[in-house]
Amino acid sequence: MNKDSTCRIETGDFVRSSWQGPNWTPYAEAIAAYYPIQVPWYLSTPVTLPDGGAIPSRLTRTTRPYQHDVLIFGFAALINNTPLQPDNGDFIYLNITHKETGIPWVAPNTVGYSPLPAFAGVNLPSLGASFANLSAMPVLRLPEAFFLPARTILKLDWTYMFATSVGINLSAVLTMVGTQLINPKAGFRAPTHVTMTNGDVIPVGSRLPWFATVPFGERPAGPGTRQINNFTLPIGQQRLQFLPPANCTVEIHDTYANFLSNATAYDQAGSGFDASFLTCKLTDKRSPDDWTPGLSPTTAVFGSETQVNPAMPFTMPHELHTGHRTGIVEQNNATAVGAQVNQGTVTFRGVRFCEF
Repeated sequence: MNKDSTCRIETGDFVRSSWQGPNWTPYAEAIAAYYPIQVPWYLSTPVTLPDGGAIPSRLTRTTRPYQHDVLIFGFAALINNTPLQPDNGDFIYLNITHKETGIPWVAPNTVGYSPLPAFAGVNLPSLGASFANLSAMPVLRLPEAFFLPARTILKLDWTYMFATSVGINLSAVLTMVGTQLINPKAGFRAPTHVTMTNGDVIPVGSRLPWFATVPFGERPAGPGTRQINNFTLPIGQQRLQFLPPANCTVEIHDTYANFLSNATAYDQAGSGFDASFLTCKLTDKRSPDDWTPGLSPTTAVFGSETQVNPAMPFTMPHELHTGHRTGIVEQNNATAVGAQVNQGTVTFRGVRFCEF
């Protein structure tokens, strides 16, 4: 990690591999230095979405307040439907909001939720060869540790993105993995500011997890096509999507694609689908340089729950400044009949710089 005082990124110009697990970041270490007692912390929250048929149902859960401050480093998810479906839980979508600030982790846009495997490593019971596409990572780290102050709660909003008539998983147990911070000194108050590796002094709580999920494709034209989960990318076609706007700078670390798994008949892309036929191009529309001069295979840009890196790390963090928009050119080069992407989404994961 680059710790030069002139470093452009507060935590260094390097994105850690997801395989390092839910480890400590400089931001988390700076906060924890104020607490002499630090103990492992786990919080599991079960959810079973009601079956709304073709219309996605929504469900909200909240965590309970804790006596001590907590740092959350990552998530694990156990899919526990009966009967279990072979979709890895990637049709379950989630948004998280810290009730103290009211700022949702998933940026509001057309979708407004992110797939569960973009938050958490997914664990499925072993049920034979038909369930061969299991997650390679049991715990997925957040791009940045989240500081949950004592006596505050998180709101978890759940939904799904596919008609339940085809058979999808609707039940999961989400486990937050972190560290409980304790300072028994009389009159102790949580730190208000910490110093980062580049010398910046920032408010505690100013680095919030940020998820931006956009469709890989678009909604078809015509009446009755405005459902939240109705978007496709037919064969031989190209679409342009934009990340949602942000009112403060965002530090993007990695990406997750919710259409790269090959779970038998439940593949979101339909028969004949091959992810190598999908290409994309990313551009910061108000920057002089493109990320890439041409279209690149999605497998080189995005991760998935069945790959080594569920969230594919960038070679370095990308700062998306206030007022900038990132455009994503999406193209389906497949030729097989029916090989269109259905309900596919792309999720960018990063850190929101909030001053509040």
